[in-house]
Amino acid sequence: MHIHTDPAVIAGYLEDASGFIHGWAKRIAIPENDSDIGGFLESASRQHEPVTVAGGRTGVAAGCIPQGGTILSLERLATLGPVAGNDHNHWIEVQPAVRLEELKSVARSSGLMYAPDPTERTGTLGGNVATNASGGQCFKYGTTREHVLGLEAVLATGEKLCLERACHTLADDLLRYRLASGRTLECRRPQLPLLRVDKNAAGYYSRPGMDPLDLLIGMDGTLAVITRIKLRLLPAPPGVFSLFVFFPDLSQALDCAKLLRPLGRAASPNPGLTPASLEFMDSNSLRLLRPAFPLIPGHAQALLMAEQEFTQENEEALLASWQDFLAAAGVPDNMIWLAQAPSDRKRARDFRHALPEAVNTLVRQSKLPKVGTDLAVPPEAFAGMFRVYVQSLQASSLEHLIFGHIGECHLHVNVLPRNEAELLQAKALYLDFAREAVRLGGTVSAEHGIGKLKHDFLKIMVGEDGLREMARVKRCFDPSLILNRGNIFPEEYLEETR
Repeated sequence: MHIHTDPAVIAGYLEDASGFIHGWAKRIAIPENDSDIGGFLESASRQHEPVTVAGGRTGVAAGCIPQGGTILSLERLATLGPVAGNDHNHWIEVQPAVRLEELKSVARSSGLMYAPDPTERTGTLGGNVATNASGGQCFKYGTTREHVLGLEAVLATGEKLCLERACHTLADDLLRYRLASGRTLECRRPQLPLLRVDKNAAGYYSRPGMDPLDLLIGMDGTLAVITRIKLRLLPAPPGVFSLFVFFPDLSQALDCAKLLRPLGRAASPNPGLTPASLEFMDSNSLRLLRPAFPLIPGHAQALLMAEQEFTQENEEALLASWQDFLAAAGVPDNMIWLAQAPSDRKRARDFRHALPEAVNTLVRQSKLPKVGTDLAVPPEAFAGMFRVYVQSLQASSLEHLIFGHIGECHLHVNVLPRNEAELLQAKALYLDFAREAVRLGGTVSAEHGIGKLKHDFLKIMVGEDGLREMARVKRCFDPSLILNRGNIFPEEYLEETR
């Protein structure tokens, strides 16, 4: 275990991608292995010393930013195991500091793929699991949770927990975990409102009949320290092409998305269109991109982007199916970009990534933070939620753009305030949007998590009772209440459980 107390070294661990600047810590502990972690946490628990787990520090909710105590950096736990399995099932075991891009590269070299594709490829797998990260291909393949086959973790007591999917039990809503110490940890499933969305990163996972493993996915470092992850790998598709479809009318784009949405998670292979992702940009997004991409049609009011996997046998048929679908929707050929060749696919990726980069440039210039939503609603509620976005933003006169994962009814509204008054106005509008999403059966965080920044949003979603339920669960796993304090729910809810 390496310990650092130099303030200059600590300063490098006090920021992530959230822009939160109010972190502080006494020291940094960098373990070499699981045994280091167990002994360190056992000692910290005895002394009631707060411990904040840090990985790649690419999150946007300040989950790894400490409020005192010690930073436990997992940066040296970066072993990536060999691909294992047989003709039908493949998996790989990784330590938490392995980067997403490393895993994807190793999978590709074996003709396989790791399906979850969060935008931040330099993020770590430990962070992805701790926040249940997703990305565009969630439309077809689901979130990180659906690809985790097992976990090893260390509790705040220093005890080791090994979990394999479908190997631990839940009976009468009681979660049971057999620890390496021989002790059985029992905890009643958190009693939380059931959501009607598949994509959720807001607080602890809870469903009747859930696998106990799933509680530790999306727990934001509050229940245990993840030390090893077993991940499912899938056969890589022989080919992928991308479609960029520009629409002169917003309603036309929304109608097409509504028709495509049911195809994302089809239970069996669909003989027609089977998009792996379905993304959206509004007219303000396109306006921001035009200087760098002048070929964007000048009269385009919206864009849908889809990725289609294919084999040599069905490529032509799939291209014809897309052509027929878009022709029936009234989209002319000159409003469609097709990316098939590797060089075209690279330009397509550059185009996607250019938007958040352009937004970040504006934020740096204004020296004011953007206000970006992370809400998702059930499919039947999407049209109403989108109408609320548009009408409220138009009435506000705030500079904004809307883009994101329309296939999962999960769009990001980015408001770019020009002064402090507009910043306050944007934050108030975000709260209104969150209340409406919850009223419609949605989530206040579909992929970025709650961390330390969105307590008020989670309270809207689960209420006081829901926050107390999560604090109760934390107490079961972390009786000294040391791990990642301030993540998910305010610290005062922990004090109530003492």
